[in-house]
Amino acid sequence: MARKIVATLRWEGPFDDRSVIAGRAGIYIVIAAQKDAGGNWDPSTYKLLDIGQSTLGSIKLASEEREASWEPHKLQGASLIFKFASMPTIKFDLIDRQIVESCLRKCHRPIPCGTDLDSSYLRRNSVVVKNEGKSSPLHPRCFHGPEDEV
Repeated sequence: MARKIVATLRWEGPFDDRSVIAGRAGIYIVIAAQKDAGGNWDPSTYKLLDIGQSTLGSIKLASEEREASWEPHKLQGASLIFKFASMPTIKFDLIDRQIVESCLRKCHRPIPCGTDLDSSYLRRNSVVVKNEGKSSPLHPRCFHGPEDEV
């Protein structure tokens, strides 16, 4: 029987400079966003474009093959920003991150990217994901506590 993955995603960001997450393993999300009158990112303008995982965060984002498809889906005047939740290699391996990534993609279906899923990762009752951090970017209906059925 496969072990249960328990991951608490503590979101950092938003960052407009993807190099901020250099060399860290985890889950990233790509968002198109606009700033408000005060110069801050306005969450009401967020459009989720992609969800992914990486062993080396910004290296993956810098070479992201889907990047060309992000630009056409931004509203005029929007910028690309990134949020990141660490899943360190000392505790999680590549398969763990791929499973969490697949669960998030299944729930959120980012447009235009990240809609591909590997259903073999989606094992019933195998993942518990909690969403935390300042301005948690993903809808809470996709996150489950230990007592919830996944």
